[in-house]
Amino acid sequence: MIDRLRSRLAHRAWPDLLALVSLAALTLIFFWKMAIGNQVLTSRDMFAYFYPYREFANAALRDGHLPLWNPYLFMGAPLLANSQVAVLYPLHGPLIWLSAPKHLAWSIVLHVWLAGAGTYAFGRSAMSLRALGAFAAAATFALGGFMGAQAGHVNQLNTSAWLPWLLLCVHWVADREHPLLSRWLATLTGAGIVGLVLLAGHTQAAFIVLVGAGLYALWLALRGAVLQGSRTPGELWGMGALALMGLLGIVLAVGQIIPTLELSQVSVRSGGLPYNLATSFSLTPSLIFKAFLPPYAWDAPFSEYVAYVGITGLLLAVTGAWYLLRRRSPGPIPAAAGGALVLAVAGVFLALGRYNPAYYVLYKLVPGFALFRAPARWLLLYSLGTALLAGYGLQVVVKRETWRWGLVLLIVLELFIAGRGLEYNGPTAPAAYDSLRTAPAHLLADESDAPFRFLSMSDIQYDPGDMDDLRIMYSPYLSEGAIYDLIVATKIKEVLGYNLPLRYGLYSLDGYDGGLLPTQRYVTLQQLFLPEDEISLDGRLRERLRRVPPARLLSPFNVKYIITDKTQDVWIDDVFYDLEHTVSLGAVRLEDVPDFETTDLGVVSYLTGTTGLEQGAPVAEITIAAEDGSTQAHTLLAGVHTAEGRYAGSSIAHQQARIGHPWRDDPSGSDYIAVLALERPVVPTRVTVRSLLPEGHLQLRGMSLIDARTETSRNLSIDPNYQLVHSGDVKIYRNDGVLPRAFVAHQAILSPSDEETLRLLQDPRTDLGQQVILSGGQALAGTAGPTPAEFLSYEPEQIVLRAELERPGYLVLADAFYPGWVATVDGQPAPIHRANLYFRAVAVPAGSHQIEFRYQPSTILLGLGLSGITWLLWLLLMAFLAVITYRTGRKRSSGV
Repeated sequence: MIDRLRSRLAHRAWPDLLALVSLAALTLIFFWKMAIGNQVLTSRDMFAYFYPYREFANAALRDGHLPLWNPYLFMGAPLLANSQVAVLYPLHGPLIWLSAPKHLAWSIVLHVWLAGAGTYAFGRSAMSLRALGAFAAAATFALGGFMGAQAGHVNQLNTSAWLPWLLLCVHWVADREHPLLSRWLATLTGAGIVGLVLLAGHTQAAFIVLVGAGLYALWLALRGAVLQGSRTPGELWGMGALALMGLLGIVLAVGQIIPTLELSQVSVRSGGLPYNLATSFSLTPSLIFKAFLPPYAWDAPFSEYVAYVGITGLLLAVTGAWYLLRRRSPGPIPAAAGGALVLAVAGVFLALGRYNPAYYVLYKLVPGFALFRAPARWLLLYSLGTALLAGYGLQVVVKRETWRWGLVLLIVLELFIAGRGLEYNGPTAPAAYDSLRTAPAHLLADESDAPFRFLSMSDIQYDPGDMDDLRIMYSPYLSEGAIYDLIVATKIKEVLGYNLPLRYGLYSLDGYDGGLLPTQRYVTLQQLFLPEDEISLDGRLRERLRRVPPARLLSPFNVKYIITDKTQDVWIDDVFYDLEHTVSLGAVRLEDVPDFETTDLGVVSYLTGTTGLEQGAPVAEITIAAEDGSTQAHTLLAGVHTAEGRYAGSSIAHQQARIGHPWRDDPSGSDYIAVLALERPVVPTRVTVRSLLPEGHLQLRGMSLIDARTETSRNLSIDPNYQLVHSGDVKIYRNDGVLPRAFVAHQAILSPSDEETLRLLQDPRTDLGQQVILSGGQALAGTAGPTPAEFLSYEPEQIVLRAELERPGYLVLADAFYPGWVATVDGQPAPIHRANLYFRAVAVPAGSHQIEFRYQPSTILLGLGLSGITWLLWLLLMAFLAVITYRTGRKRSSGV
């Protein structure tokens, strides 16, 4: 009897094994270009966010330590605490030996298959579907539009893949026909899945998965209550078990949760999002047609709105839902099929976001809804629910086996064709990620021992000089779309955009994130460079800046290099003007003058706050000193050589001068061009420009030396603090007045608030090279200049310095202030004070001292310890319950 039973079970296992193997093969076929082929995905988030983080984290893990801190972005930021990096996610472990593109490609393949396998298991176990129906559901969900469109958001895909598995555990627990031991095993399994969901790296997707499981458990409970009346609310066990799964899952993931919660307290999202931001990327009703149907005759919408299951799958799902609601057979709606319908409807209902009045109530009353944007991501529930309904429809409506096979093949073929338009089918050459461009190479070639930062400024509207070469080189092998992606990636890499500095180990003032980073104080700090209404909440200062900030503001942040494109530069009358800088006079004295015989001086400028200035009024005096010792002076006149930048006609007392060109980002304003003829040809050695305005300002934009005889010219750098050190596809300026990453200041100002600190930082009277602004500690009124500090070691989680001081001061380290950093002076603990709004400072007495900063947050150590113990206990208990369940099953089988 036992042998016959085992034979029967083995016979039944073959269709399941064949289905899972077939699903794996299909996944490889769908994603072969990035998984097996030698190509990489270059969608913005994958290329410029996930690749650098993965590269950095994997390198640390291969070296045997956890990457707790990221010193390269945002002037330092926690790394493990950033849940999107998913450092502790177990399924990353076997892949850390791969390059970042291959690691993430295989992670996508693995989780797409897991999503399908979970759907198949749910269909077979919870919905009692035959193998073909369950396979149809699995293929429809895993290979459909929602999962495919999220390939560029790998953490969201990884998290979403666990939803069907969690639903299966909830269903198994809620089904009272299963033995109690099996239900406890399912509860413990569900807890492990919740732990994986919370570690996979996308908090919003985890929220959606848990809410989806809660809706399913609620449906089972309500259905059970209706069937059983008030006598036996047994299905409520499913909701209780889900709550237990959630609590245990949180403990399993507490090693990630505790540092992430700590980061959330200082995050820009700590108070939740405004409603208009929380409902951005809602499912627009006008997009429903494109969202739910495959992109055959149109381009796929933005990835957040893609949720197609194929026309065949959708028709089967609608048929299955109709059968459920209009079924003629007696008895209640089947539990799992009805739950699938609930999920599908709930997914669309919530995805509408701002177009659904009920969403505002949820935003106000239900915890979690105010923390995330992009309500369209709720389409995960629709996609899975609809896929399950498609499998159900195939089984209950289509009676002929041949038709079923044909429809399954049609589903797969249709999804394969539709997937051609998604990002994962447009990878490009590996050189997009691997090749080294000239700007990163220039910074990497800097031989100075002390660390330095750079600031990149470009919205990548420029064209690289080798663009045509790239097209010629790759056109035999890549599609036009893949070549376009290669060029875009090349441009981002050239200016070290987004998180690519992490890839090269270069320290950036900026960064890119869309979760808990940057911190609120980093956002506040951006007010030094941008108007408040232009500040981005996810970093990307690079895209917002249009002109190089004054060196006085950048030097305290240890910014030594500026990378810019050339889109601000202009040619006027065949003369080149570098307009990357704007100097508000005052006065400027230029002594780094090219050795160039000059007949004329070209000046590009505009006025601000001078609407009442009369025609011909003197604006500025320009003095040119020549190598023969002579000098000559020229006067810029209002309405002749320059004029109010935003010229409003009759409201301006002077006329409009000759327009050099309109402002690139604001056509309402203009730069004006004046060409001043010199008294005789000279070789200038110094050019001085001094404002003569009683009020308002002259904004000097660019100057060039011109030899009209030969029709040649040489550009003058108008800001003496910056030297142009590289000019290729992009330009690199060196800030010669940069302050070191660490120094000792002997003058300290106490500030009562961040607002006051910001005001002091902006005040040109504050000497940030000698003074430090503290949020705590003691004021110092010393007159000595700064004392240098020597780096003995500079590692992400440990920094050691030495300083020789004749008088006491504060060692200022221009790295982000953050909880978990501790300091010692000569081995003795020392408090860290917040300096200059964002940095760290430690009081140091006179003498020779060694100062050490170490990142050792007790919260992370506590969380990792608790999480590790819990995982060990979970494994032991799982093994124990599995053995007991197996032995119980064998005893029952023996009694048959």
